[in-house]
Amino acid sequence: MTGKRAAVTLVSFLVLSAACLAQGFAPRPPIAIRSDADLTPENGVVGGRGTPDDPYVIAGWEIDAGEGVGILLKGIDAHVVIEGCLIRGGPRGTGLSIAGSSRVTVQGCRFEGLGTGIFLYESPGARLIRNEFSGCWTGIQGNASPSLLIRGNLFRDARKYGLFLWRARGSVLEDNRAFGCGAGIYLDSCNGLTVAGNLVQECGWGIYLWDSHSCVLTRNAVAGCERGLGLYHTSSGNLLYHNAFLDCPLPAFDDSSGENRWFAPYPRGGNFWAGVGLEDRYSGSGQDEPGPDGIGDTPVRIPEVGLDRYPLMELPLGLPALEKGEEE
Repeated sequence: MTGKRAAVTLVSFLVLSAACLAQGFAPRPPIAIRSDADLTPENGVVGGRGTPDDPYVIAGWEIDAGEGVGILLKGIDAHVVIEGCLIRGGPRGTGLSIAGSSRVTVQGCRFEGLGTGIFLYESPGARLIRNEFSGCWTGIQGNASPSLLIRGNLFRDARKYGLFLWRARGSVLEDNRAFGCGAGIYLDSCNGLTVAGNLVQECGWGIYLWDSHSCVLTRNAVAGCERGLGLYHTSSGNLLYHNAFLDCPLPAFDDSSGENRWFAPYPRGGNFWAGVGLEDRYSGSGQDEPGPDGIGDTPVRIPEVGLDRYPLMELPLGLPALEKGEEE
């Protein structure tokens, strides 16, 4: 970096910091970055050199995407962090579009009223952390992007999906929250995912897997949804245990011919099913030895073919906290 460019970057960073302290965000036009050469102060970069230890930083901006794109990253090799931005827009707008750019972290941003908050395409390894999505048609949509980390995001009132992934092999989805969405989490053709510690509340579908295999779903709470957790269209080899289904008319559905397992080996147990009357007078892997063990004596059947052999009598440890005083 030249001395002149470094000075410009420093001045931009100081001006932005002052604006952020005074108003929270600094307004600016949309940003389009189509190569590493576009990562300049004029395009919203406030610091960094694009390395793992010192990534380029785009931070503190307020952007109206309208019906276009608020921030575009395409074909970027450098390490980039986008943080602390507010992006609003219309129902056809996209807050942040990331394509062919794997070394990107988006954290602490807010997306409001957009068609899609964050759109990912062929960007394996991207990290989306602690962002908030309000009133978007879809919060996050990730296509053909494996090994994502999606952690601690909040989705409110997404009319279609809070989080939608297609072909996101080996991704981790943890500690996210979705309220009042058409579907909280929708996974299409996703294999080997870890889905843990998420809260999905008052949605149409809570968590939905379509043609998805070998995923682990644990410590998720699905509360007040019309339909809780569904495994559809050949979804198989999935392991589901220590989840809680609370006040859902249809807690779960599994049409995979019995190829998913709704419990961990004894004595770890299966899932908690609110409103299902269970007794606990017996123990052991066959539930045929005298004495309680915290596991229901009879399995819970899941339409059409699922079976939880070891349903829990109490809520499992490590669940996310519910909102609005839902039963715990």
